[in-house]
Amino acid sequence: DSPAGPANRAARAADLGSGRWESLSMASGHLTDDWVTALAADPSGGLFVGTYARGVVRLEVAPGGTGWVGTPWGGGRINPGGLTLVGDRLWAATMAGLLSRDVRAGDAGDAGGPWAVHREAAPGQDVTGVLATQDGLWVSSRRGVTRHGTADAGGTREIGSKTAGGDGADG
Repeated sequence: DSPAGPANRAARAADLGSGRWESLSMASGHLTDDWVTALAADPSGGLFVGTYARGVVRLEVAPGGTGWVGTPWGGGRINPGGLTLVGDRLWAATMAGLLSRDVRAGDAGDAGGPWAVHREAAPGQDVTGVLATQDGLWVSSRRGVTRHGTADAGGTREIGSKTAGGDGADG
């Protein structure tokens, strides 16, 4: 059983009842920014942490099963609630658009990791959210919502493209 395996996850879950809290931050050396805006669970037992100023950090259980190791993945300013994992692909809603990367691709760090940019994914550049459902991926921006569906669900479709003021502007 690996340090991130089922036995260790069960032991960590048992800690929830003990009243102990563990703080991970820039000061502890785990994060690249303390302004955390989004979290997504990693099926291998870790955690993807989205930050406002420094992108994503992947937290994994340290060798030996005690503590955590944080690896910077970059990715820009992650909007609040803007991370979701679908299969092996992590999706990030950022101020520069929708980004994604294969979580199996390894840790490329801050130096321009293998993030794919999906400019066509949302009306407007500031992508405010991303949500996976049974019929596809929903992407929100300050100009509306789009859905990228499976082939059976009809492909990509823009749902709305106007702001509350009705002018379609990003402001």
